[in-house]
Amino acid sequence: MELAPFGVLQTKEEIVMKNQIVYEWVIEESDEDGDIQVSYAQTFAEAWAERQWLLDAAESQREREFFSLDKLLLEDYTVDVASKRIVGNKVDGLIYWGYAYVDFENQTIDAKYCSGETVPHHVTKQIEKWKKTSNQRLQGA
Repeated sequence: MELAPFGVLQTKEEIVMKNQIVYEWVIEESDEDGDIQVSYAQTFAEAWAERQWLLDAAESQREREFFSLDKLLLEDYTVDVASKRIVGNKVDGLIYWGYAYVDFENQTIDAKYCSGETVPHHVTKQIEKWKKTSNQRLQGA
């Protein structure tokens, strides 16, 4: 063990600590008031399925409100999906993170995270796989 500058003992592992990078999928559900509910998924397929479930539930809610002639809620309701890149280590904890959002209309994901790093191949590969199966479903294959 070595003595840190401020007098705390540190192991060699802590002194030469390398940052670890973790990727996860984030589902952001935003209502008309701007409130955001966040949930997480391990794969894009899971995130996409949850997004679809949330959108279907919102559409069902819209229909109930329309037919009951109550105030129509959920006008500005959105569900976004993003790849989240988390950087940290055991000593410093969470250092920073970045988001790259999926554009469902164009079936793409941002090329870079908001923190400036390029979106890795294993993330874009999940989008390409979804894009391929999504297009097959639309064509009735």
